Amino acid sequence: MKNVSGFTLIELLLAAAVLVVALGGLLHLFNYCLALSIQATNTVNATTEAYSKLEQIRLENYGGIYDKYKAGESDHTFDLKELIGTGTVTPSYVSGTNNELLQVSVTASYKEKGGRTLNLSLMTLIAKRY
Repeated sequence: MKNVSGFTLIELLLAAAVLVVALGGLLHLFNYCLALSIQATNTVNATTEAYSKLEQIRLENYGGIYDKYKAGESDHTFDLKELIGTGTVTPSYVSGTNNELLQVSVTASYKEKGGRTLNLSLMTLIAKRY
């Protein structure tokens, strides 16, 4: 009998099975990282749009902010440009400040690819300028 070196069919099948399991795990990890990347991009876009709206409000005349953005007014809500969703502006006077300090919250509500709705809120205080 000759001394033949090499792999048997069983050894090749086991090596192929191990390789398939390893590649399947890597594929799952890649998909998970891709989903996290998309979620992070959506969060950055929502934050940017909410912050932009807050900055737009800060540039307005203090006396007209509350009336313009109170609930029921047309400027109370706005569409998000980069995402499927809407933003909501909620102004309120801070108690004990004689209406000289205004708290403004901007909430961005958007849907992710899976249909899940996420909300992101930013808040700022705006003081009356003399």
